[in-house]
Amino acid sequence: MIRKEVIDIISDLNFWYRNQEIGFKRNELSEFLKFYSLKDLIIFILGMRRVGKTFLSKQFLAYLINKKEILPEETLYVNFEDPAFERFLSLPDFLGDVYESYRYYINKDKFCVIVFDEIHRVKNWEKSLRIMLEKRENAKIIITGSTSKMTKGKIFKTLAGRGTKFILYPVDFCNFLKIKDSHKKFLSEKEMEKILREYLEFGGIPLVIIQKGRLEKKLVLKEIYEQILIRDVALEYDFDEELVRKIGYLLLNSTAKYVSVRKLRNSVKSIMHIDISPTTINKYLKAFEDSFLFHFIPIFSYSIKSAFQYPKKCYVNDTGLANSVLNDFSLGKLTSLQELCYWKDASGKEVDFLIKEGLKVKQLIQVCYDIENTEVKTREIKSLLKASRELNCKNLVIITWNFEKEEKIEDKKIKLIPLGNWLLENKKYYKPDV
Repeated sequence: MIRKEVIDIISDLNFWYRNQEIGFKRNELSEFLKFYSLKDLIIFILGMRRVGKTFLSKQFLAYLINKKEILPEETLYVNFEDPAFERFLSLPDFLGDVYESYRYYINKDKFCVIVFDEIHRVKNWEKSLRIMLEKRENAKIIITGSTSKMTKGKIFKTLAGRGTKFILYPVDFCNFLKIKDSHKKFLSEKEMEKILREYLEFGGIPLVIIQKGRLEKKLVLKEIYEQILIRDVALEYDFDEELVRKIGYLLLNSTAKYVSVRKLRNSVKSIMHIDISPTTINKYLKAFEDSFLFHFIPIFSYSIKSAFQYPKKCYVNDTGLANSVLNDFSLGKLTSLQELCYWKDASGKEVDFLIKEGLKVKQLIQVCYDIENTEVKTREIKSLLKASRELNCKNLVIITWNFEKEEKIEDKKIKLIPLGNWLLENKKYYKPDV
């Protein structure tokens, strides 16, 4: 059904008659352009709420327009979280109505690039999208969402190889530096340390970065955390809100620690005086991971069965969100790696992170703030060397706060890298203090 009021609602957020606010440039734009070049694909931009999916998609549209690859009227952006759409979302084919209205009033039959923002809020969106695909509409479709649940149902199977996922994480430290001190080519060590501490405390969510004061940043972080809990977990999965809050808090308290269904179940029983099944706990954990709030990494084992028997480690995907509720932080960059595990042997020796491709171990990483403590350093290196021998991996790294050195022990080189350097992947964005 053609609806003029739909066009009235969305026109202010489109490029048809005016330029749009696109935020600060994301490093991920160049990578996303590679996805766009793939033919006949729907692209799903997935990521945590407020991570910058909307701005990335608008930066992409602006890029195409500025390069004169398309005209402004050949783009369509629709945000289905707009309160003005609330009364339409339950209509049987509202997605089809939006597209039909755009074709009638703006662009009759030319090629177009469409961005459907938070499409999962629309009733029957999978069916409407499937119809568009079957009709072979002259369009490239980009879909954003704050939950990976939307790519795990029938729709992704229906796409039959025509859909691909682009995961957007919080702003990395390299991008963060450019935003904070874009006018400077080099930073002193003191300037670097100050910005690094801010990044670790408040994280890489764009809306938080642009806030001026500490109080404002904390308030925004708390609001985002609340929205994720309620909208992306409780409402999306029809879960009990109070139980979502309690499990969320328990997981935040378990940052960089082991998480087991049994322990969580016992904690919930102790706090809320209710007994919930292991199956229910697993469903909640999966929902938290689907919302991109938490990332759970397994132990490394050549045996799939053995790997399932060990608890996973829990990490928060943004350091600021962890700090907004607790006084802790996680290593956000590592959680963006797809094949990430930890390693532990029977004697208790442990390596914090193991990066692999298939069954091949590519790198072993320890994280140690107090590396100049001889006892701590010896313990960390012993575990690293044991894992290196067992897994036949020579790429050994210890991430420190500000200590840099390369040591050779047992014919193995170990790189000790300051956190700032590691986050920048050794790009020279600073110069030593003179």
